[in-house]
Amino acid sequence: MLALLLVAVSCRSKPSVLVLLDSYYETLLESRGLAPVMLQREMGEQLRARVLVLDPAKEPMAAVEHLLAELRPEWVYLSPLLPLDVHVLASRFPGVRIVQEGAGPGPEPNLVRLDFQREEAFRRAGKAVARLLTQEALRPVLPSGQGAAPAPKAAVVLAQPLLVARERAEAFRAGFLSVADAALLLERDLDTLSDTAKARKVLESLREQGAGVFLLQTYGLTGFCLEYLRSQGGLAVLEEPAGGNGYEEQVLLSLQEDLAAALRELGTAAGQTHIEGPVRLEWGKPVRALPPEARAMLDE
Repeated sequence: MLALLLVAVSCRSKPSVLVLLDSYYETLLESRGLAPVMLQREMGEQLRARVLVLDPAKEPMAAVEHLLAELRPEWVYLSPLLPLDVHVLASRFPGVRIVQEGAGPGPEPNLVRLDFQREEAFRRAGKAVARLLTQEALRPVLPSGQGAAPAPKAAVVLAQPLLVARERAEAFRAGFLSVADAALLLERDLDTLSDTAKARKVLESLREQGAGVFLLQTYGLTGFCLEYLRSQGGLAVLEEPAGGNGYEEQVLLSLQEDLAAALRELGTAAGQTHIEGPVRLEWGKPVRALPPEARAMLDE
C-alpha cells in the first residue's frame, strides 16, 4: 500500500506539459527522427507530456483555448509557425506557463521565451572543423586528394549578409581560430538567394584556393551547392539536417536543435521568463566511418 502511495505521489509531482505543433514543424521534427510519439516518449520520465498537432488553417486560437481550458496543463509549448497571439493567450490563461521560441517581450509574467544555443553550437562546429583540417588522424574524412594537401582549408559561404547569419558565421570563425590559423579559413558572400551561376563561380574559386569543407548558410541555394560538392568534391556543414537529405556523402555535420531536451528543463524552470535549449552537432556519414578514437578527437 505504501509503495502504491509513493508511486501516485511521484506521478502527481511531475509537471504537466502540453506540446502543440503545427503540421510543418511536425514534418521537420520527423525529418530529424523525432515523430510526435517519440517526442512525447523522450519527455515522459521528467514530465507528464502530451503532444498534439494542429492545422494552422483551422482556427488554431480557438482550438488552443479549448485544449487549455479542458486539459489545464501547467505548461504549454507552441511551435513557431502556429498563427497565434501568444500575448493574448497568456493574458487569458494566467495559470498556464506559455513557451514559444522567440516569443516577444510583454507584460505577461507567464510568457516564456525559448531560444536555442545556436551561436555556441557554431563555435563548437568551428573548433571541430579546425581539428579535422589540422590533425593527421582525421584527414581521411576529407575529399579525395585534399587529405594529402599540406594545408586543406575551410570556407564560410553566406547567401546574404543578414545579421543572424553574420553572428553565426562569426561564432564559427571564433571557434575555428581557437584551434587553427586564420590562413586556413576563407569567407565569401554570394549576395544572392537564387543565382546558381554565381554560386558555382564562388565555389569553384574556393576549391581552387584549397577549400574542402564549406559552412553553407545558403538557404534556397543549399541544394545546388551540395550537388556541386557531390560532383566536384567537398564536404558541407549545414545549419539544418533536413537540408542534406539525399546528400549523405557530402554532409560532414549539421546542427540540430534538441527540442526534447529543452522541454525537459521546464520541470526546473519555475519563475523563469527565458530558457535556452541545446543544439547538438550531428556527425554525417563521412565522420561516422572513422574509428571511435578518431571521432573522439573531434569533440575534445
